[in-house]
Amino acid sequence: MTNDEETTGTDDPSTPANPNGNTTDPNDSDTDGDGISDGQEALDGTDPNDDCDSVGGTPLGTSDCDGDGNPNEDDPNPTVATAVDDNTTADVGIPKTVNIIFNDDFLPGSTITITGGNAAGTILVDQATGNLTYTAIAAEDNSTVNITYEVCNGSVCDTATLFISIPSCVDTDGDNICDVDDPAPADPCIPRSNPDWQPVGTSDCDNDGLTYAEETTGIDDPATPADPSGIVTDPEDADSDGDGIDDGQEALDNTDPNDDCSSIGGTPLGTSDCDNDGLTNDEENILGTDPDNQDTDGDGIDDGQEVNVDGSDPLDDCDSNGGTPLGTSDCDNDGLSNADEAIEGTDPNNPDTDGDGIPDGQY
Repeated sequence: MTNDEETTGTDDPSTPANPNGNTTDPNDSDTDGDGISDGQEALDGTDPNDDCDSVGGTPLGTSDCDGDGNPNEDDPNPTVATAVDDNTTADVGIPKTVNIIFNDDFLPGSTITITGGNAAGTILVDQATGNLTYTAIAAEDNSTVNITYEVCNGSVCDTATLFISIPSCVDTDGDNICDVDDPAPADPCIPRSNPDWQPVGTSDCDNDGLTYAEETTGIDDPATPADPSGIVTDPEDADSDGDGIDDGQEALDNTDPNDDCSSIGGTPLGTSDCDNDGLTNDEENILGTDPDNQDTDGDGIDDGQEVNVDGSDPLDDCDSNGGTPLGTSDCDNDGLSNADEAIEGTDPNNPDTDGDGIPDGQY
């Protein structure tokens, strides 16, 4: 190109090359230093002032042809801004830090934005260094999660994914809570309030002498002294029937741990009806009847029938509807027992059978 073409950018039709408005250095045949002369770039239609724009040229190492902020001489992909996927491992509950741009073309200080992925734990990004810190949660135990991120230098961006392999966590007590999240990693009964907690069959979380498996299946564990004998009880309640005797002790006593009326030394619930007479234990205690005897007065009529239906006295065998008084009683108060009156042939319900004014017992 002529000096005029280089200094004005105006084409001289007598020369083959057209500067196309680009002014260049008339004292330098290769103004941008890319190895392609200004005239050849004019013929190629490339920019002779831009070493990144040429056909077959070599950009300068100090230039940044892809705009990612990383000079060509240090950029493994100098013509295309590139972010590369990353892989790491992390234990549940333990923060893991990885520099996600160390293998990207971008430099520390680039803008990093989390754009997707299935990771449910905590993600922290240090924009200044390119470090990403991830804390996996228990639900991610023994899985691989991913985090998709976009890294930008200004408007130049690319996207990559961090894959995190999470191995099975350490669970010393076997309660399905990783040790790092377990306030008592050696105690399988803590923390039962955690929704991820799972019982250990050999544990005895209610301290009643029966294991969790024994209480939920009724099948005996020979390693324990108490045999549930097929009875299922509440593994979260030491005294399933509330009678004051632990389930394990009832298993040893061969009583029913689900029946508060069945125990050795226990106290039945007031709302129970241990003798099945139609009166609760509380009601019987108020009436003075025997909560363990359906027919306290022995007249053949249940206490509940006498109280709730007949309106008779459940403590008086002489007061019933259709009952049979005891032979030892004296229903007519004449001095003779009912049995004696039967022998004598007198009326046990009439103190003066013959009507002579003298009680049957006075003769």
